[in-house]
Amino acid sequence: MNHGRTSCKMEEMETIANKTLAEKHLRKFGSFLEDHSRRLLDVTERDVGGGRKDDPSSTGYVKSYAKIHHIWDQSTCPIRLSWTPIPDGLTGFEEIISIPLPPEGNPDVQKVLLVLTNLTHQLNLLREQIHAKFIVPLLLYGDGFEEDGSLSGHDTASLSEGDGHIAIAKFIPLLHQLHQLLKVGKDLCIHWMAQMGALFKDSKPHVVVISSLQLHTVFRSFGDFLGVLIILDEVIRAQFVLKEHWSKYRQMVTSVQADSESFVSGTESDKLLALDRDMFFLEKEVVSGHTFKNMLHELVRFGGKGFAKGAYIQEKFQSYLAQVGPSIEKDFLDENDELKPIAVSALFVFSAMVFSASFDWRKFYHRYLLEPVKKVVAVPIGSSVLWIPELFLNKFPVSGVSSARLYDVKTLQLCATNRQNYIHKKNSNFQREVIDSTVQVGTWSIRLQEVFYSKNLNQLKLDDLSKRCNLLLYGLKLAQTLSQNFRLTMSLHAHFGKPVSKQIVCLLCQVLELLKEIQATFFRFSVQIENSAIYILQHVLNTALNNLKGVQKLMCSPEFKKMDELRADSLSVMKILENSMKGPPSTKRLLVAKVTLDWTLSNAKFWKGDDAALILPAAIERISVLVNLGQRINELCNGSELFWHRIILSTYFSAIYKNEVDAQKLPLIFMVIQDCYRFLENSPHREQAKKSFVAEVNGYIKKNLQEKLCQEVETDLRLMAHTHLQVQAQETITSPFRVGVQEHYYLLMCPTLSFESEHSVNFRLMTEYYLSKTFYNLASVALHDWQSYATMRALASEKYLLDVGDDHLPGHSLEQGRDILEIVRNLPTFVQEFTYNLNNQVFIQIGSKNKHLDTVNIRHLANSMRTHGTGMTNTTVNAAYQFLRPKMHLFSQCLFEEQIRSRLSKDIRLFKQARQDPSLSSFSSTKTHSSSQPPNFPFKVAEKFKKGIKKLGVQEGLTWLDKFRVLISHIGNALGFVRLVRSGGLHYLAGGCRFIPDLDDISAFSISSGEKGVTSEIYSATDEETELKVTQHLELAIKGVDSTLSKFFGGEDYFGLLVKAFRAGCMHDRNAHLKNFYVLIPALTLSYVDHMRQCKEMLAKKAKTATIFTDDGFPMGVAYLLQVLGQDDDFDSLGWFHSVKQHYEDEKQKEMQIITESKNDEKLEQTSKLTAKRFHDQLQEFELLRFNLSSARIFFQYNNNSSSKTQ
Repeated sequence: MNHGRTSCKMEEMETIANKTLAEKHLRKFGSFLEDHSRRLLDVTERDVGGGRKDDPSSTGYVKSYAKIHHIWDQSTCPIRLSWTPIPDGLTGFEEIISIPLPPEGNPDVQKVLLVLTNLTHQLNLLREQIHAKFIVPLLLYGDGFEEDGSLSGHDTASLSEGDGHIAIAKFIPLLHQLHQLLKVGKDLCIHWMAQMGALFKDSKPHVVVISSLQLHTVFRSFGDFLGVLIILDEVIRAQFVLKEHWSKYRQMVTSVQADSESFVSGTESDKLLALDRDMFFLEKEVVSGHTFKNMLHELVRFGGKGFAKGAYIQEKFQSYLAQVGPSIEKDFLDENDELKPIAVSALFVFSAMVFSASFDWRKFYHRYLLEPVKKVVAVPIGSSVLWIPELFLNKFPVSGVSSARLYDVKTLQLCATNRQNYIHKKNSNFQREVIDSTVQVGTWSIRLQEVFYSKNLNQLKLDDLSKRCNLLLYGLKLAQTLSQNFRLTMSLHAHFGKPVSKQIVCLLCQVLELLKEIQATFFRFSVQIENSAIYILQHVLNTALNNLKGVQKLMCSPEFKKMDELRADSLSVMKILENSMKGPPSTKRLLVAKVTLDWTLSNAKFWKGDDAALILPAAIERISVLVNLGQRINELCNGSELFWHRIILSTYFSAIYKNEVDAQKLPLIFMVIQDCYRFLENSPHREQAKKSFVAEVNGYIKKNLQEKLCQEVETDLRLMAHTHLQVQAQETITSPFRVGVQEHYYLLMCPTLSFESEHSVNFRLMTEYYLSKTFYNLASVALHDWQSYATMRALASEKYLLDVGDDHLPGHSLEQGRDILEIVRNLPTFVQEFTYNLNNQVFIQIGSKNKHLDTVNIRHLANSMRTHGTGMTNTTVNAAYQFLRPKMHLFSQCLFEEQIRSRLSKDIRLFKQARQDPSLSSFSSTKTHSSSQPPNFPFKVAEKFKKGIKKLGVQEGLTWLDKFRVLISHIGNALGFVRLVRSGGLHYLAGGCRFIPDLDDISAFSISSGEKGVTSEIYSATDEETELKVTQHLELAIKGVDSTLSKFFGGEDYFGLLVKAFRAGCMHDRNAHLKNFYVLIPALTLSYVDHMRQCKEMLAKKAKTATIFTDDGFPMGVAYLLQVLGQDDDFDSLGWFHSVKQHYEDEKQKEMQIITESKNDEKLEQTSKLTAKRFHDQLQEFELLRFNLSSARIFFQYNNNSSSKTQ
């Protein structure tokens, strides 16, 4: 008795000593980490950069806050900690398992464990590789294509069909890799079956005791691998685009193969045959979507014959399924392991097919799996792909009968009804669930900060470590619950076509925000969490090892001496378990620990009444979770699932705009969008998918946020700027109690948001740009409103803190007059209301209700150019062209009239006859011309034509000839305005370039600087190469200025452009009637002279009606039309102005002779003098017309000659 008490006392003292020693080393290690953390933050503060510590947006503020609170900010931290398992490196399972065993241990245990762990590890690696490398690309294949295989947004079938061929051709190598990997998986599964069959063989001897042996980890890894094949099948079956592209590509290969001589050479035909063969096997084993089914048949055929006869192995499968089956419902509903139903169902189908002859799996299923599986609504895989348990299990026969199914029609309908009820119930309770999750996440975040910063590392105790560990696991649990809720809810609605209400959309996006908040919380406290994780791992490992030692002592007690083989196996396994937990927690060590723990726990007699049977599995699970915590958090909080349902972003952004307080959460949603963008790195059509995704997201942002924000801010500013116009409106807008007004503060103050490096969103900058652009555009067309926009700009700065740029538009000068923009807009009205003076380049208003007339000259247009820029010259030319088009059409119609055309043709014919033989034609004026000089166009013929046209009718005091003259004047006025604009632009540029010297007289800089030694003085400290580069750059700058000035003052041949625009059409054969125009000019000049004389006489009489003294638009128009029609030489051949001069001189001589002969008759003499004066005035008007017409023709002849020389 005393010996027993002494032994218990010694054990108690040993426990206290170990605990004291552990806490001492814990405090010592904590001090080291505390010092290391402080030094790391000092380095961060010194190396990241400066910044004001009182500015929350500066780096200095963040550093100072982080130094006080030990918090890292994701946007400023210089390094990123990654939480992943310790790399295995070259460490193999042999180093972990092949260790010295106790003397009574069984060495065969090591061999069995080596086989089991290697097989399990290989299956896990293969499963992860298939899931990471092939599942995601298969899900993303066809994004941007319709279900029929055509490209979205393309109407041309041939284009989309060709794109589909290219897409599937690029995807075939990946399918081939998947096919090869499945072959490796088949061989590995066959080997797994062989090893398990050998371990659990019916015949003796056995290498280890197998009566109570349970290997849950080994069976689960096999089920997980079969489960990933099920997921693969579900994804492929949902890929309608892939199947459509595959079918078309197979047809194309078959067609090419049938006529291979036309497409490929003889050497390539073998490759084509190999391609067709490979595609046949790919379609059969991969693209068909029967990967799992094919794998089962292969396993049954190659490895299932001997495997199916084993009673032990059948009993182990049955025992495993019976134990894990009831927990399916709990694990799924608690969001612990959502893929567990797929793995268990895969093992059940495998067992039903392999052991179908010796076991009633239907009865077994109804006993252990029916109820748990019925509670599993569906397992989300990705996009709208779901794994539905009853539909999957009903595809496979049980008990070896092809017609035997687990579910009848009634049961299937009941499951479908339950699923619909689940969706309805989920929608009804979703708001409450999200609110509860929000409270939980907020509480957890605050609690995490409180616990992790309550004590320094050197003050931690074991209870503190337990609290920290529980908080980390709780955060992971929250992330797991939220992630599964989002994916399952969206997948159910998408798969069954259920509409999602606006409220549910906002709640789903709130779930994503919570996920990103959890991820951000882990990141912010990553330094403290990493430091604490080391303590927590050591604490959990220490707890596990202490409990393991207690079990080992129990097994060495006299009570178990009789169980030699079982005790030997258990001691050996425990020794290996202890060794695996003493090293770093790598992936292989954790796998060995799990397998050995399963083996150890299967011997229930050693754990009877001991808490270690519960503590050890929980400890191993915690170690596994903590080691993979960072990776697991990133997986659960990854929002790439939103990519499949990105249409909800439009609704979410619209809701954000209506409740702008939620705009503070936009950075979290943009982190989710960034996950979606990175997710597209795995897409088979990566660049196209990225481009389409970015365009779609930007469209949602622009439509639902940017445009609404900019327009409402502009409207609000306009209302505030015009409140002085209405007193009631002013009181309403300034009232702080007005309802329905959005201040847009949160959106404008939102930081820059980005989801990839090249695309960022800043609502403040967008609004500033929109307002600057709008104010500039509106102020440039209505400069008199400059004060209103200046007021709105000031209000934007005062109310919204927006820095709207000044438009820098100069105001009107005192002598600016009419604005060029107004004239260009109303050019048809301008040419009617103003007349042109060719010599002074001025337009004068014809009439006005005011006491003065407006004028437009070069200085006016130069000032307008200063306001609007020299680009108005091109705008004017374009406006003139648009004005001339209908005028030229009207001009052609006038000459096409039969009466006009016949008269002109007759005059041309007679004139040509007179020129050929003046003596035979009465059309010539033989009195004034000798036989050697060709006759001129007779004045009386033109006067006769004018009188004949007058007989056709007069409307509003104007004959047809007068209207035609007015039309030509309007054409000339438009051309005169183009000339005036160009002159005004040159005047404006000349004023700006007055200080630039004559660049033609400046010698090369390199020569002058070299001669005077400037270079050596300035660049004495530099080398020759630098000196040469500086010289070359200066010379290039001077040449650039020279080229710019040459372009300014060299000008553009605007008249030549307008001539070319109409010449080809007017000189076409269908417009042959225009060839008679030059014969009409004499009659037009008579009408013009009479018109000008009447206007000047009215001006002299001070008439109150509108009158003019100049109308040089007519000669400009005549000169332009002659150039367009190519009739300059024809008009010169008329000798019209010589004929006019001769006519009036003859008339004057007659009147002078009458005056001389009638000296006694005063009345006759007075009449003759007045007639002579009238002839003199008319001749003077004709001379002025001749001068102006000659000047105007010079413009067009110069332009024509220049263009001809250029050509």
